[in-house]
Amino acid sequence: MSFDFEDNDLAIVQHYVEIGKYNKAEEYMQKLLENSPENPQFLSFMSNIQLNLGNLDLAEKFCLESMRTEADNEEGYHLLGVINIERKNYVEAEKNLLESLRLNPENPRVLAKYGYLMLITGYDEKAEKLIKEALRIDPDDPAVLEIGFQYYLIKNKKEQQLHFLYRYFQQSNNQIGKLTKIALTELLQNNHKSARENFVQAYLLDPTDQDLLSVIEEIDRDYHVIFLPQRAIQKIGGPAVVWIGMIVIIVALRFLGLINLAGILAVIYIVLCIYTWVTPFIYKRFIKR
Repeated sequence: MSFDFEDNDLAIVQHYVEIGKYNKAEEYMQKLLENSPENPQFLSFMSNIQLNLGNLDLAEKFCLESMRTEADNEEGYHLLGVINIERKNYVEAEKNLLESLRLNPENPRVLAKYGYLMLITGYDEKAEKLIKEALRIDPDDPAVLEIGFQYYLIKNKKEQQLHFLYRYFQQSNNQIGKLTKIALTELLQNNHKSARENFVQAYLLDPTDQDLLSVIEEIDRDYHVIFLPQRAIQKIGGPAVVWIGMIVIIVALRFLGLINLAGILAVIYIVLCIYTWVTPFIYKRFIKR
């Protein structure tokens, strides 16, 4: 979200938000709200901080309070839209974003977020139009560039991903955001070691971020040697493809009179199935400490 500040204290809060230090930003905002508990700008900004911390209920609470104290709150509707996207309440999110755009049809961040909503709900053509319009209005806005990056990440267009990644790096001060975007790009290219390193670096900058920790743990789990058979199965096409393939091969072997070989193959398949079923438990119980 975008806010304009003149006060030195608010400038400090803005700085912490820009570099991804949301807990520090929250501390400062709490002090400011103690002195001005009904300031709509303060409330909106605290809502945005809570949103970034993943506290959706608190984000909504502060947002609604800011809208109560200020009619036609463009930023309030924007925040509500983002909160509802996070909650997967896409119909409500669209209503919120459209109301924000009614109040200001040329807000690039709202246009970009609406484009993102269209993308995740399957309206690719409309999504691209909205994101391009947001970029036309403000091609240097980090939030708009971030959504542009996400769009091409989902569409798996590597050249455009790198373009938006480079532009985002130029405009954003958020080191955590930069590292996570590099990590996502590496992960999509199956460079899981490099992806993990970047996620770890991002986590070290903010050890309170449980989402980053969960991603690191998931990478550790998915790429552990114990799950090598599962990865091989996924590369072939998944369990269904392996199952159909095994049935066809076993039937063919029996038809050719190779009963013993068919039996051995069936036993191997059963052992493989049991292995894939028990390895998650083994990993959780004995390896993940």
